[in-house]
Amino acid sequence: MQSPTQTVETRTLAVIAARLGVPLGTVRIERGNVFYETAEGLRCACSVGTPYWHGAAAEAVTQQIIQQAKAR
Repeated sequence: MQSPTQTVETRTLAVIAARLGVPLGTVRIERGNVFYETAEGLRCACSVGTPYWHGAAAEAVTQQIIQQAKAR
């Protein structure tokens, strides 16, 4: 469950991690790209600002809105 105090960036990384099936702690942004660690090594998921990134950000915001509505 995402905390309402998390940044949009952190929530977006959480969505990307979930999509990839990896722990959030293995996902990070470096030089405008989203990387994640696997047993085989470092992989690139996407670049910040791409349609994939924006889709994940939209999903993160939607999840937050739904959680807030359920809390009411």
